[in-house]
Amino acid sequence: MMPEKGFYEDKRTPLFQLKHHLGRFGRVLSDVSLHAEDWSFAEAVDFLVREANLKKTHAKAEVRRITMYPAQPMCHLMGKLEISRIRDRYQALRGDTRDLGELHNK
Repeated sequence: MMPEKGFYEDKRTPLFQLKHHLGRFGRVLSDVSLHAEDWSFAEAVDFLVREANLKKTHAKAEVRRITMYPAQPMCHLMGKLEISRIRDRYQALRGDTRDLGELHNK
């Protein structure tokens, strides 16, 4: 929502957002693979370094957190997607020109 409302003037911001999304999806895949595919800690770290472009120390910290809080990355992503779905439905019912403050207040 922040880019839509013009809060980001730096043209590089979309690239930083894509990098953030890549890390988020990498954590989701690592989470599922650690708990359902029997990946080792090292395999998950290597995946995040290779595919999500995280530094090794950051990847280790992320995998440590994922092992302590299974399914948290997936729940975070599902919540984000659900909020977007609710917002889209609200806008379809009320019209795109309405202030989203009403939705957030409700």
